[in-house]
Amino acid sequence: MPRLRVLVGESPETLRPISANDPAGHPLKTSRFEGTISVFLKNFENENGKLSMGEEYFGKNERKGVTWSIQARGRFLKEINADDVLFGNVFDRPLSLPYGSSAAIKFMQFADPTLEDDFYGEKPWALSPLITTMPYFSIRESGETGETGLLISEQASSILPDATHARRTYFRDAKHRQDFKFTPSHHIECDFCQGLLSFEHGGLSVSFPMVHFDLMQYWDGRPVWFVCCERDKEQGKGPGAMIWCVGFEIMADAETAGAQAPEEDISGDVD
Repeated sequence: MPRLRVLVGESPETLRPISANDPAGHPLKTSRFEGTISVFLKNFENENGKLSMGEEYFGKNERKGVTWSIQARGRFLKEINADDVLFGNVFDRPLSLPYGSSAAIKFMQFADPTLEDDFYGEKPWALSPLITTMPYFSIRESGETGETGLLISEQASSILPDATHARRTYFRDAKHRQDFKFTPSHHIECDFCQGLLSFEHGGLSVSFPMVHFDLMQYWDGRPVWFVCCERDKEQGKGPGAMIWCVGFEIMADAETAGAQAPEEDISGDVD
């Protein structure tokens, strides 16, 4: 049975495999980011056939109902305004969307009014400003103290208040995002976690209100990428330079039979 493999890197072209549900996270240094990336998948069966429940993360009351998570902790290596740092999906080929997709897209746009997308182009994408789309987000000056642990939560600091709704509401205004600058002295922690996806039994499915997709029926075998990237400067929207990327790819039966342990060190040389 095909299984999923998790990969991390600066861009889709530089991905390396990592282990999911690792509380320690995975170090990553790119030309624009330095920190760690963690991926948690509930009841996940990896490419070696090993079942990982992810109880260290999903067993917490604060994550009840969550089935997957992508976490990033670290700092941007150059100053950039919050409107130009995006997070979401990019694809390198047209999508064949299943029946019912329009309802799912409307739900996504309702849940995140700052979402912009182009699902029908040659290279589709769906991206939102990082500061508004993250369910959990904290930022502080590097000298400030703050809680650290497996779960990322909103924390009061000299930069932002500790209220998720207030943050997301305030930064829906593009002018507010453009006025807010991330700098290399800012330590950022964010957790993109949801309960829409299921990774059980080596498969992948997604559920929206009144709509359920078995994504393995529509997946063409190419990787799915979640990226943090800059806004395209020429177009004013869509993906520009990559900051970091998490990929999910299907491993065929022949690959899973000879799968090796994933690489742990994904730090790269930076010019």
